Amino acid sequence: MGKAEITEREEIYDALIVGAGPAGVSCAVWLANLGLRPVLFDAAPYVGGLCHGNPFPDPWTVLLPGADGNAVAGQLARSVAAAGVELRLETRVDRIDRCATLDGNPSADMKRDARPDALPGGGARAQQGCFAVSGKGWEPVRGHTVVLATGVRARGWQLGVGADGGTAVPGIIVGPGGAVARQEYEGRHVAILGGGDNAFENALYVAQRGAASVTIYARNVRAQRQLRDQVPPQWLCRGPYTVEPSGLSVNGRRYDLILVFYGWEPVLDPLGGLALRLDSGGFVSTDRYTAESSVDGVYAIGELTRRQHPCVLTAMADGVVAAKAVQARLERRGT
Repeated sequence: MGKAEITEREEIYDALIVGAGPAGVSCAVWLANLGLRPVLFDAAPYVGGLCHGNPFPDPWTVLLPGADGNAVAGQLARSVAAAGVELRLETRVDRIDRCATLDGNPSADMKRDARPDALPGGGARAQQGCFAVSGKGWEPVRGHTVVLATGVRARGWQLGVGADGGTAVPGIIVGPGGAVARQEYEGRHVAILGGGDNAFENALYVAQRGAASVTIYARNVRAQRQLRDQVPPQWLCRGPYTVEPSGLSVNGRRYDLILVFYGWEPVLDPLGGLALRLDSGGFVSTDRYTAESSVDGVYAIGELTRRQHPCVLTAMADGVVAAKAVQARLERRGT
């Protein structure tokens, strides 16, 4: 694991939070309200994570009836500002490392906190010290703890998927959100790939937008019953299928558009300096009571940890858990 060099003159934050979606914002606001000093990073030019750019209604987020994803993102941004949280947008974190003194020795924090605490399921924690996050074009920033809230992205082929779901292949959209909403469907023949809720919801959406035909290709159907019941049986092709992206064809049939809903994968890009334990799906394993990862002093929250019911509310709850754990940790250490 790499070690960033530090001096005593550099300022140090209580928490370095990577990701300004619902989980990261919740954690940052709680820490600020608890009298601590977090700093919130996001590579995007906006707050809100996957909520931003989502024009669809979000009836699941209580207290905001009638709000869509963009409205939720706006509320998150206002909460950050109201709490006085230091926010660094368009700041991509490429690495997270431990800190070391200029002579190359571990910092005093690292020596004091070295201990073999174990997570449920076994495995010793790595030693903890202060941490440094860094990226291209900006100086490393130090903190006593790290909170990872980098979230997930739509799973798809290696098509150069953009942040909005657009791809390098015209006619193919990966994942739900703004790219789906901006597309015209009138008179188009549309293939939907996937058997989960997003696949069935978006099949109904494009049909309502005037698609000439909608065909769902699913090896297995996992969508909830209320969605399955709304989809005519003739729309569904269950079982193996073959896709030819360049020809926009599925099982030899040509389509005008292909929408891909293969679920989600964790965003682990900035973890180059951390050896975190991951679960079988590649998501970060954490302690259920503290949200702490296998690396002492590093927390992971939100969809990055594959919550049982991933949504805005469970992500925000995760942020609260991590904030209180960070507070307890720093108060124990007298930091």
